[in-house]
Amino acid sequence: MKDTIEKCEMIKNEGIKLKINSVITKLNCKEDMSWLIEKVKPCRWKVFQVLEIKERNSYSIQELLISKDEFGVFVKKHENFKVVSENNNEMIESYVMIDPNGRFYQNTGHTYIFSASIINVGLNRSLKEINYNHAKFIDKGGFYKW
Repeated sequence: MKDTIEKCEMIKNEGIKLKINSVITKLNCKEDMSWLIEKVKPCRWKVFQVLEIKERNSYSIQELLISKDEFGVFVKKHENFKVVSENNNEMIESYVMIDPNGRFYQNTGHTYIFSASIINVGLNRSLKEINYNHAKFIDKGGFYKW
C-alpha cells in the first residue's frame, strides 16, 4: 500500500489530477477504504461492481461476484467521499472503448461485441456496429468537471 500512496503523491506533485477507479468484489466489499481515500485525496473516486464478461472472465469470476445490495452497502459506507458508483446495469452499454486492433467494443449482454476496424470502415460506421447508449453515459455522470 505504501507504493500506491507514493505513486498517488507523485502524480499530484506533477500537477496531474488524480482519479481512482476501484472494482468492488467479494474480496474487498467489506473493506473500509476511507483511510486511503482520505490520505491520497483524489479529485474523483469511482467504484464499480465487479462485472462478468462471458469468455473473458467467466471462468474465474463466480467467487468474486457480489449482489447489488452488497455493492450498495460499500458505497453507503464511503458516501462522505462523494464516491461515484456504477453497478452492473449502469456499466453495460455506457462506455465507448477501443481495443488494440482499432475496433470499438461494448459490453452487451455480459459479453463483448466488436465493431469492424475504425481504420478500415471509418469512425461513424464502426460506432454504429456496437450498442452504445449515450443517454446512459450522461445519466451516470459521464461528463464531469475536474
